[in-house]
Amino acid sequence: MVLGTLIILLIFLGFLFYEDGKNWVLEEIDQYISEIQSGDLEIEEVELALFKHLPNITVRLKNIEYYEQKDSLRAKDQSPIFYSEKIYLAFEPWELIKNNNLRVNTISMVNGVADVLTYEDNKTNLERALTNPDKIVEAAKLDNLAIKEKKPDNNGSSTSAEKKKPFEEVKKLVVRLENLHLENIRLKYNNPSENYSSQVELASLDGKILLNEKGLSCDLEIFFEITESAKFPSISEQGPASLSLSLDIIEATKSIVINKGILSFENMFVDINGVYIHNNGNYVDMEFDASSNDLAFLSKIIQEDILDQNKALIENADIVLKGSVRGKMEDNIPEIDVNFGLENLSMQGPEGKVNFNNVGFDGELHTGEATDFSTAVLSLRNLRGEIPGGSVSGNFLVKNFQRPYVKSNLRASLV
Repeated sequence: MVLGTLIILLIFLGFLFYEDGKNWVLEEIDQYISEIQSGDLEIEEVELALFKHLPNITVRLKNIEYYEQKDSLRAKDQSPIFYSEKIYLAFEPWELIKNNNLRVNTISMVNGVADVLTYEDNKTNLERALTNPDKIVEAAKLDNLAIKEKKPDNNGSSTSAEKKKPFEEVKKLVVRLENLHLENIRLKYNNPSENYSSQVELASLDGKILLNEKGLSCDLEIFFEITESAKFPSISEQGPASLSLSLDIIEATKSIVINKGILSFENMFVDINGVYIHNNGNYVDMEFDASSNDLAFLSKIIQEDILDQNKALIENADIVLKGSVRGKMEDNIPEIDVNFGLENLSMQGPEGKVNFNNVGFDGELHTGEATDFSTAVLSLRNLRGEIPGGSVSGNFLVKNFQRPYVKSNLRASLV
């Protein structure tokens, strides 16, 4: 009985909200967006999606386009930065009834395209669109003040700006996302000056975004596939991947702090954490660790039947691959430091004819500060183990990848 009454109430409230408020919802969304950025958001239609995201009141936005510039300023052939076929916004009904607050707690989006373009000044169309329009906001405040001070004309009628909205006391739109869902979104990036392009197919993204004193806290689960990469073609051959992230977005420093992340592809897992600071030359300080992928790494270079034959031996081996990426990415290449190694790898070839016992080494790669890798260093230390026909040991060092200096004392003994 209580549940039925609640459903009837929600249906009634939904129809009331839709009939009296859909144009007003568009106005509130436009106002909210305009106050935080200078791009142009266009929405073709708003519809009520009554049974979506119950018990919330949900509206469906159709054919949404987001442009870098306002309609009056942009070229006729300018493509949108973002397009989506449908976006669902779910409002908390109790907040609307009790406190007259229009609070969004769920956003879901399907079938979209994001197209990011980098200009010659290294600024993207998205950065330009998201620029805080201080002057525009200040002018808007002055206009609103002037409107409020207007008096009725001699006939006692109100101006159109003074007409009441469906819920006159409702505060401005507030976004507090408890649920975020994106599905079938194509992400495109182009940098014509560097002849570079990439494309990612985002199968799905689910998460929670909460406001805090510093900015936002996010927990995200992402499934995607890199389908194009001009600089790193091999990346686009890795197939579907997933990314689990727990991060904070700090407004004051324009930074993203990844508290914990796990990147997964082809049965390989990479733990990541670190920080990205946009206001400091796109500074990045990230650490990664892919050391838990012994079999996955070996499967890249060893036939599957040999791996299966030596599974018990290989389980005693240990592969190390971890490191960091630090430095400014704006007009620069950050420094990369990698520790890699192999310990206690033993296995037999077909019919036991080829044997490897206790093979191992310790390695390091440091790209250095110079962008031409003239200060880079690659070293292999303590190479060891028994190989077919004997054993191997020694060290190997390369400095300066522009004019290489090589030092080696590798030794092999034959039996």
